Amino acid sequence: MNINIIKNPAFLAVLCALFLFGGVGIFYLLTPQKDALEIPLKCDLNVEDCNFSFRDRKITITLEPKPIQALKATHLRIENLESFGNLELKIYGLNMFMGEMHVGLKRLDDGSYGGEIFPAACFLDTMRFRAELLDGTKPLGFYFDFEVHK
Repeated sequence: MNINIIKNPAFLAVLCALFLFGGVGIFYLLTPQKDALEIPLKCDLNVEDCNFSFRDRKITITLEPKPIQALKATHLRIENLESFGNLELKIYGLNMFMGEMHVGLKRLDDGSYGGEIFPAACFLDTMRFRAELLDGTKPLGFYFDFEVHK
């Protein structure tokens, strides 16, 4: 690399901006977002099954066993959902980014859908997750939130 480029003020300004914005981005990704927990859940899947309206249907979501525990098998059941060819659940953290988990859901004999999730562990006392329904890679516009407590 030419030493004159390194001494160029414009090059140094761009380099500093990259480090600054990159550092801010990494800090944001690794810092818990407290505002995600300020809005209470409409229904707590740790305590009860939850009903939601979607496409003129009353959808029931069940997670068992209760309470939901990190890194433990949790059985998911979705009742009264219309038929989809490739139903999938995308799960990600709302108050801290911990990656995404994709879970394929199977249509059961009674017409409901089922699957098994393993919620991620976190050092936070309360981790809030969002679970979005997809048909293949296409979002359906339906999601539900749940929490895992330490």
